[in-house]
Amino acid sequence: VGVLVTWFDRVMVQEYSWRTGWQIIAVLSLALAVLAAATVRNRPSDLGQKPDGMRPEATDHRSADATVTAASSDAWTLSSALRTPQFAVLCLCTVAFAIPWSVTTAHGRLHLEDLGLSTDVAAQILSVMILVSIAGRITGAAGDFLVPEKVLGFALLVEAAGMFGLLLATTATMAYVSTILVALGFGAAYISTAVVVAKFFGRIAFAQTLGAQYLISGIFNALSPAIAGWLFDSTGSYNIAFSTIGMMCVLGGILTFRLRVPQPPGPVNVETATE
Repeated sequence: VGVLVTWFDRVMVQEYSWRTGWQIIAVLSLALAVLAAATVRNRPSDLGQKPDGMRPEATDHRSADATVTAASSDAWTLSSALRTPQFAVLCLCTVAFAIPWSVTTAHGRLHLEDLGLSTDVAAQILSVMILVSIAGRITGAAGDFLVPEKVLGFALLVEAAGMFGLLLATTATMAYVSTILVALGFGAAYISTAVVVAKFFGRIAFAQTLGAQYLISGIFNALSPAIAGWLFDSTGSYNIAFSTIGMMCVLGGILTFRLRVPQPPGPVNVETATE
């Protein structure tokens, strides 16, 4: 579906108007929201599912004692996670991997057209970016077998290489290669971030901690295309915007390579924390 986004964007701009495009997106989003609310369940246990390896006839895997303590990684809460430097670094990484995607999606076509490529070619290149990101997300699953924070750091460096490549691209081939790098890095970082959060802060605080990261990154993510546009209007090029984004990815990658698992704050009541 994502491959069709740039085609949809081109058709709306050339044949209709951007308002029509946003109206269609709004209707689809509303329909999907209703569908999700009606069908999505928060916990596998709501559907009678059990953890892998547990026999169907087995009883609840938690102890009947409500005061049993969780494993050390499950001792985290959102408030304790927020106070760690690891959370701050992961927030930076979340911002760093998301902004290249947002800015490239919003300004990539204009940038490629400024480089002399036609609208159709620019749209095809960006379509490849969306498609390749799927492969990047599969690559991110390597965090289940390798050190996930290292995978995240490498993904950010790959994404940085793609941003610098787009900045310097002079041919369609170079633009294609750079776009592929951005897509691979984004896809791998998107998955790896969740894996690192689960490893660092456990299952109990996972949803809240990851949600807090995405909330923070969402603010910067929403502002970044507007800032990139303002920089273009002020300077006449995307040089400052793209190079700043690339350096942010490099910084996030370097810091991620130095991350260490934080020390858990202490035991937590499993039954209370999971209600």
